[in-house]
Amino acid sequence: MDLIEALEAAEIEYKPHASAEDEIYLCCPFCVEKGESPDERFRLGVNTVTGRAHCFNCEWSGGGDYTFSKLTQALETGDIEAQQENRKHRKRKSTQVELPEGFTEVLDREGHWGKIAYRYLTGRGITEKQMEDNTIGYTLVGDFHHRIVFPVYVRKKLRGLVGRDMTGDQKPKYRNSVGDKALYNVQRHPRKAVCLFEGIFDTLLAERPAKKLDIDTNGLLGHTLQFHQLDLLEPYKTIYTWLDPDKAGIAGYFNIRRILPKDKVMRVVLPRGFFHDGASDKEPSELPPESITKRLANALVFTPELELKLKAWGAFNDE
Repeated sequence: MDLIEALEAAEIEYKPHASAEDEIYLCCPFCVEKGESPDERFRLGVNTVTGRAHCFNCEWSGGGDYTFSKLTQALETGDIEAQQENRKHRKRKSTQVELPEGFTEVLDREGHWGKIAYRYLTGRGITEKQMEDNTIGYTLVGDFHHRIVFPVYVRKKLRGLVGRDMTGDQKPKYRNSVGDKALYNVQRHPRKAVCLFEGIFDTLLAERPAKKLDIDTNGLLGHTLQFHQLDLLEPYKTIYTWLDPDKAGIAGYFNIRRILPKDKVMRVVLPRGFFHDGASDKEPSELPPESITKRLANALVFTPELELKLKAWGAFNDE
């Protein structure tokens, strides 16, 4: 989990630099301990790539991994329960989301690019029913041009957009709309439990095999769970988690457990051979349906003992 994801997971506000893409500003968490008044004017500048940082209020400065470790420590030592309670009463800024200009549903298969979008989705295992139920489309113009567009609906309200390049040339491959992230594939009639995945394809490809265990599938659209997404998980007592088999995914498990209410049971699907040969494994969208069902059935409860093993793995594989 990088710094931006950590800040967003904790819902800590930051501001981008006016011109430098890798520069952000946030309220310095070190001002008080250095004898200055609390920073409320976003005086800590941080380069998210190099870690170079400087506060123009208390003069705190850092660089490289030292900056990231100090900021992570400041995030982790906060009173999470108090933050959660405060955010329940805080008014959030709403961002109006609309389908992009030129949006066309993939099932219409209009022209050359419509056929490309359809073939790409079916090649990844997405069914026509899923295309229809999730209003999957594409556009050739605007900010999402030449991308397959996945609208993120919650209770029939459009809450976000995810665009996936279909030319093979655009970077980044995925583009998200601006604003708070909602979970993808939220169901109007929740099942017994839900499994959280990182991406859309894992979410949709696991949907049918998960139903055999009475489990819904939702996409985080990232590695982390955010406080404002908790309401969408309220109907579920058990939260399964199946993140990518890498360090960011492992860090995501810790984030989810920190944020989930204590009365929620969290289960973790770990990569095959996790305790023996690292985290090499296939992602859910690369597995046959029967394997997905079996892996979900064997998910482990997130216990303090499992947390220690996950941390040990993270430390051992730290580069």
